[in-house]
Amino acid sequence: MAQFLKAEGEIPTERIGKIVLSAHSGGYNVTRAILERGGLGKNITDVLLFDASYGGLEVFADCGAQKNHRLISLFTAHLASENFQLLTLLQKRGATVTSLLEAGLEEKEKTLRARRPVILHTLDLLHDEVLMKRGYFALFLKTGILGYNVQ
Repeated sequence: MAQFLKAEGEIPTERIGKIVLSAHSGGYNVTRAILERGGLGKNITDVLLFDASYGGLEVFADCGAQKNHRLISLFTAHLASENFQLLTLLQKRGATVTSLLEAGLEEKEKTLRARRPVILHTLDLLHDEVLMKRGYFALFLKTGILGYNVQ
Protein backbone atom coordinates (compact mmCIF):
# COMPACT_ATOMS: atom_id res chain seq x y z
CA MET A 1 0.00 0.00 0.00
CA ALA A 2 2.72 2.46 0.93
CA GLN A 3 4.55 1.70 -2.32
CA PHE A 4 1.39 2.44 -4.29
CA LEU A 5 0.72 5.70 -2.45
CA LYS A 6 4.31 6.86 -2.96
CA ALA A 7 4.19 5.97 -6.66
CA GLU A 8 0.96 7.99 -6.98
CA GLY A 9 2.66 10.97 -5.33
CA GLU A 10 0.30 10.89 -2.36
CA ILE A 11 3.00 10.37 0.29
CA PRO A 12 6.71 11.27 0.27
CA THR A 13 8.01 7.97 1.66
CA GLU A 14 7.17 4.29 1.83
CA ARG A 15 7.88 4.28 5.54
CA ILE A 16 4.77 3.74 7.65
CA GLY A 17 4.83 5.31 11.09
CA LYS A 18 2.39 5.12 13.96
CA ILE A 19 -1.25 4.49 13.14
CA VAL A 20 -4.37 5.40 15.12
CA LEU A 21 -7.57 3.65 14.08
CA SER A 22 -10.80 5.36 14.98
CA ALA A 23 -14.38 4.28 14.40
CA HIS A 24 -17.84 5.60 15.10
CA SER A 25 -20.90 3.39 15.02
CA GLY A 26 -20.78 0.87 12.15
CA GLY A 27 -17.21 1.87 11.34
CA TYR A 28 -16.18 -0.81 13.83
CA ASN A 29 -16.43 -3.37 11.04
CA VAL A 30 -13.77 -1.73 8.88
CA THR A 31 -11.58 -1.18 11.92
CA ARG A 32 -11.95 -4.84 12.89
CA ALA A 33 -11.03 -5.91 9.36
CA ILE A 34 -7.92 -3.71 9.39
CA LEU A 35 -6.83 -5.26 12.68
CA GLU A 36 -7.53 -8.78 11.42
CA ARG A 37 -6.12 -8.58 7.91
CA GLY A 38 -4.35 -5.27 7.49
CA GLY A 39 -0.79 -6.46 8.13
CA LEU A 40 0.08 -3.22 9.95
CA GLY A 41 -0.29 -4.47 13.52
CA LYS A 42 3.17 -3.35 14.59
CA ASN A 43 2.34 0.21 13.52
CA ILE A 44 -1.08 0.46 15.15
CA THR A 45 -0.73 2.14 18.53
CA ASP A 46 -4.28 3.20 19.35
CA VAL A 47 -7.80 2.03 18.59
CA LEU A 48 -10.52 4.52 19.48
CA LEU A 49 -14.10 3.28 19.41
CA PHE A 50 -16.84 5.89 19.62
CA ASP A 51 -20.05 3.99 20.36
CA ALA A 52 -18.70 1.37 17.97
CA SER A 53 -18.52 -1.87 19.92
CA TYR A 54 -21.29 -3.69 18.06
CA GLY A 55 -19.10 -6.64 17.09
CA GLY A 56 -15.58 -7.84 16.48
CA LEU A 57 -15.04 -7.79 20.22
CA GLU A 58 -12.57 -10.69 20.18
CA VAL A 59 -10.39 -8.81 17.68
CA PHE A 60 -10.55 -5.58 19.67
CA ALA A 61 -9.69 -7.47 22.86
CA ASP A 62 -6.69 -9.09 21.16
CA CYS A 63 -5.44 -5.67 20.11
CA GLY A 64 -6.17 -3.96 23.42
CA ALA A 65 -4.37 -6.64 25.42
CA GLN A 66 -1.09 -6.15 23.53
CA LYS A 67 1.78 -4.25 25.12
CA ASN A 68 2.09 -0.63 23.94
CA HIS A 69 -1.37 -0.67 22.42
CA ARG A 70 -4.22 1.44 23.70
CA LEU A 71 -7.89 0.70 23.20
CA ILE A 72 -10.51 3.20 24.27
CA SER A 73 -14.19 2.34 23.94
CA LEU A 74 -16.49 5.29 24.65
CA PHE A 75 -20.09 4.08 24.68
CA THR A 76 -23.66 5.10 25.30
CA ALA A 77 -26.21 3.04 27.23
CA HIS A 78 -27.34 0.94 24.27
CA LEU A 79 -23.88 -0.70 24.03
CA ALA A 80 -23.44 -1.37 27.76
CA SER A 81 -23.65 -5.16 27.47
CA GLU A 82 -21.20 -5.26 24.54
CA ASN A 83 -18.72 -3.19 26.53
CA PHE A 84 -19.11 -5.44 29.55
CA GLN A 85 -18.33 -8.33 27.21
CA LEU A 86 -15.30 -6.43 25.82
CA LEU A 87 -14.07 -5.73 29.36
CA THR A 88 -14.43 -9.43 30.21
CA LEU A 89 -12.54 -10.50 27.06
CA LEU A 90 -9.72 -8.07 27.84
CA GLN A 91 -9.43 -9.33 31.41
CA LYS A 92 -9.35 -12.94 30.19
CA ARG A 93 -6.33 -11.93 28.09
CA GLY A 94 -4.58 -10.55 31.16
CA ALA A 95 -5.13 -6.87 30.40
CA THR A 96 -5.52 -4.35 33.18
CA VAL A 97 -8.65 -2.47 32.16
CA THR A 98 -9.73 0.92 33.42
CA SER A 99 -13.48 1.45 33.55
CA LEU A 100 -14.57 5.08 33.84
CA LEU A 101 -17.68 7.17 33.92
CA GLU A 102 -17.46 10.26 31.76
CA ALA A 103 -17.78 12.80 34.58
CA GLY A 104 -14.49 14.67 35.07
CA LEU A 105 -12.78 12.88 32.20
CA GLU A 106 -10.54 15.82 31.34
CA GLU A 107 -9.03 15.54 34.84
CA LYS A 108 -8.12 11.90 34.19
CA GLU A 109 -5.48 12.53 31.52
CA LYS A 110 -2.91 10.42 33.39
CA THR A 111 -5.30 7.47 33.22
CA LEU A 112 -5.94 8.06 29.53
CA ARG A 113 -2.18 8.25 28.83
CA ALA A 114 -1.64 4.76 30.22
CA ARG A 115 -1.03 2.15 27.53
CA ARG A 116 -3.94 0.00 28.65
CA PRO A 117 -7.58 -0.43 27.67
CA VAL A 118 -10.16 2.10 28.84
CA ILE A 119 -13.88 1.39 28.81
CA LEU A 120 -15.69 4.70 29.16
CA HIS A 121 -19.44 5.16 29.68
CA THR A 122 -20.92 8.48 28.70
CA LEU A 123 -23.89 9.34 30.84
CA ASP A 124 -25.69 11.86 28.68
CA LEU A 125 -24.28 12.06 25.16
CA LEU A 126 -26.33 10.75 22.29
CA HIS A 127 -24.94 8.26 19.78
CA ASP A 128 -24.31 10.99 17.19
CA GLU A 129 -22.59 13.26 19.74
CA VAL A 130 -19.86 10.98 21.15
CA LEU A 131 -17.20 11.83 18.61
CA MET A 132 -17.23 15.63 18.57
CA LYS A 133 -19.53 17.30 21.11
CA ARG A 134 -17.01 17.34 23.98
CA GLY A 135 -13.81 17.08 21.99
CA TYR A 136 -13.00 13.52 23.04
CA PHE A 137 -11.38 12.64 19.73
CA ALA A 138 -8.85 15.46 20.25
CA LEU A 139 -8.39 14.52 23.92
CA PHE A 140 -7.70 10.89 23.06
CA LEU A 141 -5.16 11.89 20.39
CA LYS A 142 -3.50 14.33 22.81
CA THR A 143 -3.21 11.66 25.50
CA GLY A 144 -2.24 8.98 23.02
CA ILE A 145 -0.05 9.05 19.95
CA LEU A 146 0.54 12.82 20.09
CA GLY A 147 1.58 12.81 23.72
CA TYR A 148 3.35 9.49 24.13
CA ASN A 149 6.48 8.18 22.49
CA VAL A 150 5.60 4.62 21.56
CA GLN A 151 8.63 2.37 21.20
